[in-house]
Amino acid sequence: MTVNPYLGVGQVATAERFVGRRDLLRLLENSWRGPRPANLSLQGNHRMGKSSVVRRAQELFAVDRPDLLVVYLSVAAYESGADVFRAVVARVRQEAERLNQPGDGAAPDWLAGLNDIELSVHSSTEWLDLKECFEAFFTALYRAGVGVGVILDEFDQAEAFRRVEFQLLRDLVSEKNYSAGLVTLSRRSIKSIELAAVAHSTLDGVMGMRRPVGPFRDDEVAAMLARAGDAGVDLTGLRTEIVQRAGNHPYLIELFCHELVETHLTDRLDVGLAWEQVESQFRDQFTRSITNLNADTGGRGGDLLYQVLTRTYLTIDSQDVALLRRLGLIRPDGATVALLSPEFAQQVRRMVLTGTLHGWWIDRDLALRAHVRERLTRSWGEDWGAELSRRTGTATVDAGRWHGGPEGVPLVPVDLLDPLDRLDTAEVIGLVLLNWNLFEPHLGGDPAAWKERAEAVTQARQAADRGTPLDADLRRRAERSLDGLPSA
Repeated sequence: MTVNPYLGVGQVATAERFVGRRDLLRLLENSWRGPRPANLSLQGNHRMGKSSVVRRAQELFAVDRPDLLVVYLSVAAYESGADVFRAVVARVRQEAERLNQPGDGAAPDWLAGLNDIELSVHSSTEWLDLKECFEAFFTALYRAGVGVGVILDEFDQAEAFRRVEFQLLRDLVSEKNYSAGLVTLSRRSIKSIELAAVAHSTLDGVMGMRRPVGPFRDDEVAAMLARAGDAGVDLTGLRTEIVQRAGNHPYLIELFCHELVETHLTDRLDVGLAWEQVESQFRDQFTRSITNLNADTGGRGGDLLYQVLTRTYLTIDSQDVALLRRLGLIRPDGATVALLSPEFAQQVRRMVLTGTLHGWWIDRDLALRAHVRERLTRSWGEDWGAELSRRTGTATVDAGRWHGGPEGVPLVPVDLLDPLDRLDTAEVIGLVLLNWNLFEPHLGGDPAAWKERAEAVTQARQAADRGTPLDADLRRRAERSLDGLPSA
């Protein structure tokens, strides 16, 4: 019976299921080469493959080396920082015992000493006792010439740690009387996790190397699709459609490929049926990504995504772009960037239109359009769309820009876009100015102020087209002028 080569999608990818990430694997290999493992922070969004990278590196570079003990733990599995330290000691001792089986000779003396210290660690009820035993444990390993690499997954959960626990981790991976290094896997930076926990950062200063774990490169996408050949399926011709849905997101690509192969194994390759099976999971993944982004930006996530979608950089700065890139929510698109995939862009658009995604610019943009649409309906009747098209000419017959279709692919059918949807915000403001007598009683304000708003949005669009956020002065001026737009 033919087995689906994508079986196990969603689980940690090891052995033959692992794809690509050569640069990260090489970095991990090099960080474990010396007598003391280096410190490394891997940061990336949910389901980008952070755990898979380190587990694959363990398979390749940390097997049967008595001089190097590499252990993996998930911080989320423990109730407190103290429990994490106890678990680290237990895992290290177990790994030391596994790699130092006596065979024909006797086990090294230091191994028996580790067992005694571990018992003391687990029996400690006071922090100072636990700290002292923990330090003695790793001092013994240092004196035995054994390096230790500690991998802490889901390090975002370390937000529950105390200051003294962060300090002990820092000492462990930086002080000269230990031979330990640390690899953390998290969505946020170590510094932001520490600041959220104790309003003070100590560990971040010694985490020298920091790398993002983002979407696949194009060659890694090709390698993932090629695995379907093991089931007699060629997905190469479907690559464009797969990427339109999943972008280069590792989990989403593998998930879609799994369902495509399933349709082949049960009957025939059916893209529509495969998509029906995974659409809700895609939406869940996208929603979680947006929720995480909002948490990381103090609620600004929706606005950032909307400004990328509509190519209007108003409140976005260079750090925001770096964050979106690190989380794998944007991709290169010529000189600028676009959202992860057209399917993700559709979800952002849907959430905006259904009122489930809010933000400073989202609310102002939608409110402006609602006011303009209402006024046009009252003045020109239900057939206002045809009148608007007649007055504005051919500029509105294409798919428009405000709907945010990447590469010219509409996010909604073109025939469902009313003429106002086909205008970007600067054009909507231009419409107000051209018909000032019509809109003044309803929208009010000074035409000069509306002209300034149009210029601000135009500058924001030009910044997006260049892929360079507005400078701080222009951003402040744009926010000030657009703050006066009518509210919902």
